[in-house]
Amino acid sequence: MAAVNGGLMEKRSRVELFEQIRRARRFDAGVSIRELAKRFDTHRRTVREALASPVPPARKPVVRACPVLDR
Repeated sequence: MAAVNGGLMEKRSRVELFEQIRRARRFDAGVSIRELAKRFDTHRRTVREALASPVPPARKPVVRACPVLDR
């Protein structure tokens, strides 16, 4: 999730991304989800999540298989 700023890749948090998406939709209510996804270089599902909730969902913990040596 990086924003392109003058050719430089800039890292941004999901909270900032959600805030930017919601602000863009608030100022231009006629903009489509597809256009927002293109503008912020993210998936349409992420745009829908941002419009539905101001806070991104928590990350799911990774469930890893037990190593053979620990059995």
